Amino acid sequence: MESTIFFSKAGQVVRDIEEIDRHIIDFSDLHGDSFWKESLLKTTSYLKDDMSVIQAESDEQIAKRIEHFIKRIEHGTEQLLNEEDPPEKRGAAFLKLKTDIWKIRDIVEHAVKKKKIQKQFEEKKNIKRTEKLTTYTLLMFILLMVFVTAAAMYFYNKLSRLSSILGSGDNIDAKTISDLIEKTKNSSADQFGEMQKKYMREQIVNRRKGALLDTIPEGIFSSDQSDRITFINKKLLDWFHLHDNIIGDAAEKIFSAVNVTRDGGKFIFEGNVFVLSSFENSGETFYIIRNITDSEELARKLLDSERLVSIGEMASRITHEIRNPLSTIKLNSEYLAENVDELESSQISGSINLIVKEVERLEQITGKYMNMVKYRNTEETEKNTSLPVDLAEVISFHAAEFEKRGIEVKLIHCENIVIPITLSSFKEVMLNLFKNGWEELENGGKILITVSVKNDRCVIVVEDSGKGIPEIEREQVFRNFYTKKPGGTGIGLSHSRKLAVEAGGKLYAADSSLGGVAMVLEIPLKTK
Repeated sequence: MESTIFFSKAGQVVRDIEEIDRHIIDFSDLHGDSFWKESLLKTTSYLKDDMSVIQAESDEQIAKRIEHFIKRIEHGTEQLLNEEDPPEKRGAAFLKLKTDIWKIRDIVEHAVKKKKIQKQFEEKKNIKRTEKLTTYTLLMFILLMVFVTAAAMYFYNKLSRLSSILGSGDNIDAKTISDLIEKTKNSSADQFGEMQKKYMREQIVNRRKGALLDTIPEGIFSSDQSDRITFINKKLLDWFHLHDNIIGDAAEKIFSAVNVTRDGGKFIFEGNVFVLSSFENSGETFYIIRNITDSEELARKLLDSERLVSIGEMASRITHEIRNPLSTIKLNSEYLAENVDELESSQISGSINLIVKEVERLEQITGKYMNMVKYRNTEETEKNTSLPVDLAEVISFHAAEFEKRGIEVKLIHCENIVIPITLSSFKEVMLNLFKNGWEELENGGKILITVSVKNDRCVIVVEDSGKGIPEIEREQVFRNFYTKKPGGTGIGLSHSRKLAVEAGGKLYAADSSLGGVAMVLEIPLKTK
């Protein structure tokens, strides 16, 4: 219901913006008309009310941008309607207001796009819950089959024992034998009828199990202890173009047909992405194949969406940072152009050198930010990182910086292993962690480094004796552009986390035994 209201209000916002735009276009002809003024103010008020719904349902970043532009639109409207202002000022307000309303339309479209992606993600979660419930139902049916089979075997053994008694009756008289035969007839008839009922129930359960498994939106097949196929559902037959006469063949026939190993994991068939998992129960092995093409595409879209947001933030920050260098370049260029005939060579050389320095500064700024959104090629052939050799080399390379700041650095322990992260990425991450430490320890201190292996993961801990980071801020320090340091950019730790995630690992902050903060880098030893 909330999503329906959100999308409805988003459509109304677009109509409000178009209405305000028409009012602005009529400014030159109707700016003195009271009805025109009232209509413009009323439409602006409607826009503010509708945008409040969008703002409440959006994330923090979009909500702040909406609030910013709503204030600008209100201010621009007041300037446009203020007849005491000179025409030049009202004309500038006219252009500014027209730009702001279309900017807020872009923001609304971006919010709607993110809401749709979020809605798709929730739908996928609901489907997964349904799949889990179906798997549980399947297990219950299997347990019921085992129980029915055990009961049938019990009655069969009982009949066998009765037959053996009759067959070995050397010391049994005629009357006893006659009684036994009569009892056996009645008992056999009852037991046979019971066995018939058991068999019919078992057949009904099997048919219902097959019908149920055919409705599941996943491919399922099972094999016995001899690795022969005992069951295969319709979904798997349709996906991989198999025939049901494959039942009884070796399970390897299915693995070869879909080009996947028994170990499971992701694989691609005819352009779709699947994942194989398995479990054992009552001597049978059950294999479940799920089509995850849509979820993989959704994950890619979410990643692209977050990346676009980062690029937008980066563009805003670059615009702010390059303003001063550009201003210096412009002033010196204009100065040279106007006075080149009157200036001495030393003055000209000084201005040109200043321009060159500012250009180099611009290159550093753009290079720094472009590094943040640069994605590594997943097929790059650069060698992985060998510990402790490569770690010792990084520490040695920055030893002068630590010594200059009076910081004692110790490598407490390090396993002799190779971790699956490229050496260039490893050096970037460690440099950012070291910088985080030495910027915190302005008056000297200690930095300890520990490397260990836990649960098939390499854990690298870099901790310092600084003031530490409050627990509430430990996740925020990894956000793009978040910084409290004077002159800081706020991209070092966020970029390092991106590199860790690309290697299949993670980077987070924790408590330090030295009283400061511990930065923990975890990299899986087996690539996935």
